[in-house]
Amino acid sequence: MEDGKDKPVISGLHHYALEVPDLAVAEGFLQDFGLETEDKGGTLVASCAGRDQEQVRLLEGQVKRLHHVSFTLRLGSADAVRESLERAGAPVTEPPPGADEHGIWTVDPDGTPVQLLEGAQAPARPAAAILIFILQSTTSLHIRRQSSNARFELPGSPMSAS
Repeated sequence: MEDGKDKPVISGLHHYALEVPDLAVAEGFLQDFGLETEDKGGTLVASCAGRDQEQVRLLEGQVKRLHHVSFTLRLGSADAVRESLERAGAPVTEPPPGADEHGIWTVDPDGTPVQLLEGAQAPARPAAAILIFILQSTTSLHIRRQSSNARFELPGSPMSAS
């Protein structure tokens, strides 16, 4: 176990989930950055174009707040993680309302629900593919804000040459 091979390992961030007062406003904001959105059982899920893994999950709530964080575990490590949580006295809990039941659920020291999903991390896309997607999609990203008409423009876009 000295080399860390038998140690439970978090292999990456799977997604984070927020409660927001208005899902439609949040959806527009995420789409302005090129994220793809879809409804999944009453929650709004956003992911990067061409990726199967969700990056953001949004639920409707009174105020904006962190709902939960989800991490990916190395394949085959779920049992070891569960044992490790028990040894540390960390509670294995039920998922919070609105979250899926997959994986292991616990809470961090501040009480935030944490989901641990066993599985392969979605592969990263090559930087060139991301740049091509951005350039094909738009030359200007519009940030929707309730209090202003702020714009974010990509360097070198026709809109930034003034």
